[in-house]
Amino acid sequence: MRKNIVNIMATTGVSLLVLSVIATCYQARFLCVDAVFQAFFANILIHIGIKWLHGIEFQYPIAESILSMSYTIIVVLVCGKLFHWYDSMPVEVLTLLAIIVYLAGCWLSVIQLRREVKDINALLQRQREHKN
Repeated sequence: MRKNIVNIMATTGVSLLVLSVIATCYQARFLCVDAVFQAFFANILIHIGIKWLHGIEFQYPIAESILSMSYTIIVVLVCGKLFHWYDSMPVEVLTLLAIIVYLAGCWLSVIQLRREVKDINALLQRQREHKN
């Protein structure tokens, strides 16, 4: 549970950073506080859905990735409609934002997985040294 909360918070942070960069490109001077909570809500929905998708057994791993990315884009587009994000940002830009955040999340997952593998290998090495 703690890991899920950390992941949601990290994804929300990345979302807000990407959103800030995009807003700066459109000469925006500030982000509304509502946008922070809306992004947080969207990220909660995304994480719940992706966790559910990971529970399904897929024959092809690429299909799972495509479905996860598609789900992410759909949630962002639906939240865009719900929260009126289209008033200030085109659909294409919102889709690009979703893809960037999804890829950043994948990259962070790979880094985390590499760290866990390194820690496990270190524990195994210590265990081997204690047996000798």
